[in-house]
Amino acid sequence: MLRFVRACCLFLLFCAIASAQTLPPQTVDTLRGTGGLTEYLAGDLPLILGVPHGGRIEPPGMPDRISVTGSRYDTSSLELACAIREAFRRMTGKTPHLIQLLVHRKKVDANRDPLEGTQGDSLATRVWDDFHGFVKRAKKKVVEQFGRGLYVDLHGHQHPHERLELGYLLVDPQLALPDDSLDQRGLHCKSSIRAMVEEGPYPLSALVRGEVSLGSMYNAEGYEAIPSPRFPGPRGEPYFTGEYSIERHGSRDGGSVSAIQLETPLKGVRDTEAHRRAFAEATVRVFLRYLDEHFHSGGGPQ
Repeated sequence: MLRFVRACCLFLLFCAIASAQTLPPQTVDTLRGTGGLTEYLAGDLPLILGVPHGGRIEPPGMPDRISVTGSRYDTSSLELACAIREAFRRMTGKTPHLIQLLVHRKKVDANRDPLEGTQGDSLATRVWDDFHGFVKRAKKKVVEQFGRGLYVDLHGHQHPHERLELGYLLVDPQLALPDDSLDQRGLHCKSSIRAMVEEGPYPLSALVRGEVSLGSMYNAEGYEAIPSPRFPGPRGEPYFTGEYSIERHGSRDGGSVSAIQLETPLKGVRDTEAHRRAFAEATVRVFLRYLDEHFHSGGGPQ
């Protein structure tokens, strides 16, 4: 009797293993980090959206950071990112990768180095690590599928000019240079889009403020942007050049994924659901053109 029971158990185990081997591999479209405080929604384009600010969760026991600046600037940036992803899905059937930090900026700032961004708190550090780990994971997928790609760090600003600000790690004096000087001084090696210059047909000036630049394509959709053909540089106006996230995840220090920090104004972009939807749809058109021009993604409607 005992032998019969053992034989039956072995037979059932063998059937279970065989059945498991014939099932398709499990796919995970959404991953969550420690405590559900970060979220990664996988995509199928060579485009990654990161949103390190705008979260509202304040975990009990996680201390406030000592020095917090700009915590009010990123109102509705998470909602804007979700609107952009949904517009991609609705208009093309495809989506960018999306990584979101859901914690309030006064607790964790993923767009700063780990010491400044977490103040050494253990839980904050794990959450910070989760965010950048998800970006790294998305970059790996993009490179495996497309060979190269683009990381966009999405933010909000409250500067008086109410234009989009596109950060490439280039400062005002550099953007004030004429095109030939900008192209000949090796400044692309200091930019977050180094790989796009070295692997593509366009010089730095064209990518930053020429007709094939992201700013130019937003201009065509009715959104003023710095830099762009209309506004080649900030010319003394407030302007975000880009921070830690595009330094880490862009191609300045190597790799084939470039990065741009996209700063959006509140008025006309983030302030209402209708404005967020309109900007999201314009952003889909902009990035379909941009990805086709620079990454040959073929990301149009299915």
